[in-house]
Amino acid sequence: MSAPMVPQQAGPDGRSMGARQPPSCCAKCCLPACAISGYETGDPTDGCCGGKALAALLLQLGCGMGWIISFCCWSPDPQKIRGDATQRTVNNRCFSSWCAGGPCTISFWESGDLCDGLCNGDACCATCLWFLIFVPFIGELPWSAFYACCCWNPDVGNFMRTREMHGAGCYVGQVVKIGNGAV
Repeated sequence: MSAPMVPQQAGPDGRSMGARQPPSCCAKCCLPACAISGYETGDPTDGCCGGKALAALLLQLGCGMGWIISFCCWSPDPQKIRGDATQRTVNNRCFSSWCAGGPCTISFWESGDLCDGLCNGDACCATCLWFLIFVPFIGELPWSAFYACCCWNPDVGNFMRTREMHGAGCYVGQVVKIGNGAV
């Protein structure tokens, strides 16, 4: 189940605000493939198997050094944004929460970054589950991933956009031509 589409929001100049946050250093270091995918496709896992995200994923899985790709070989470029740059989504919550973790998945949808929003909104609940549910001699049970996958209901009120996010679009309410105009 994917996250709901959030209505566009106009900035002070009347143009729609973007929803693609350049990844934080923490996201680029800990989850490089998801950080690149989230910026370029608007989903933390949809673009993991292509381009620089694939290189980061393979390097991360092979030797834990995928951050080299995200820091040295890739930079956020608004020209590489695919799809509707005024939206972020999580198309497959279960896959994303198992790959990136429940708190990071929710944080991405709410704040635009996998790590920066861990203590805000619904991501805070998932973060608490991540840290508070620890079973001695067994370790941490993945309750935060279960929460993100099965219990989390995305709240449109927690979806943040700022003027600094990339992907600002046309004027909100502007007529958009669809089709080729032939009658």
